Order: sequence, then C-alpha cells, then structure tokens
Amino acid sequence: MNRREAVSRSLVTRLVIPLWITVGVVIAGYAYVSYQTNRSHFLAAIRRDTERSTELIRRATHYGMLLNRKNDVQSIIEQLGSGPDVAAIRVFDKRGDVVFSSDRAEIGQHVDVSAQPCIACHLPAGPTLTSTDIGISELVRRPSGLQVLRHLHSIENRPGCSTSACHAHPAAQKVLGVLDVEMSMEPMRH
Repeated sequence: MNRREAVSRSLVTRLVIPLWITVGVVIAGYAYVSYQTNRSHFLAAIRRDTERSTELIRRATHYGMLLNRKNDVQSIIEQLGSGPDVAAIRVFDKRGDVVFSSDRAEIGQHVDVSAQPCIACHLPAGPTLTSTDIGISELVRRPSGLQVLRHLHSIENRPGCSTSACHAHPAAQKVLGVLDVEMSMEPMRH
C-alpha cells in the first residue's frame, strides 16, 4: 500500500474532512442568517425613523399649510431636508405635481400617478384619493445609485383645512396630497 492510499484510508482523514466541511457549512449558514436578521432589524429601525420623521414633518408644516404660507412651508421642508440622512422631502398634490420639495428644482415637476406606488390611490379610471392611510414604505434605488427608503403618507383634509378661510377644501375631499420622505440607506453600507 502506498502512502496516498494509507492517508486516504486513515481514520483521521475520514473524520476530519467531513467534520471541517460540516463546520464550514454551519458557520456559513449562521453568518447568512445573522446577516439577514441584522439587516431586517436595521431596515425596521430605519422604517420606524422614517415614519417618525414623516409625522414630524407633517406637524411642522401643518400650520403654514393651514394659513397658506407657502414660503414658510417651503423653508421648513428645505431645512428638514438638509439633514445628513434625509435624501429628499416632497409634497405632491392630488394630480401628482410636486408642490414643495427639499430640492427647489423639483417643484412643478409631475409624476405619473398611474405608476407604482401611486397606483395604490389612483386607479386607471381616475384619481381615487379616498383613503387617508397610505403608509407605503419601499426601498428605491435612485438613478445616481443611492438607495433610499421612501415613505409616502397622505395629507388628510382635517376639519381645520376644510373650514379655513384662506384656501378651504371641500369636506368631502378626504386627501389633499401626499408627503414623500426619502431616508438614505448609506448608514447601512458602513
């Protein structure tokens, strides 16, 4: 028997190689599950932060919108949008026009309301903004390559809005527009 056959038949070889393969597979499986769990927890934390930020932005701009102080609302959105983790803040009207934005160049631009995620409220038969609870959050990759978590939240027609003297909306109109907040996913990469 030559040396090669002796090694291959040895008890050590028959036990160590399968053991190393098994340990390698277990470690790789654990690393994958751990990565996915941590990613899921981090994404949930960013989603909660985005929802909280959206609510704060809504409250911070409410009074200016109620009094139709567009310059004040725009200034607030620009200030809040200049934060390091905020990729963008936009307010769309029911037609899909950008009314306010953290990037002034976007104001007046139009989005196709038949595209995702607008289709959640706008059916092909026409605008159906009747639900006040949009609450859509999704991961989006911008053309620049930046990945963001986008959260869309409806701007409800509250009693103060429908009875306001400056620019009242009919009480039957449940939703006035959509607040779009994008948070950068860059911290997740580091």
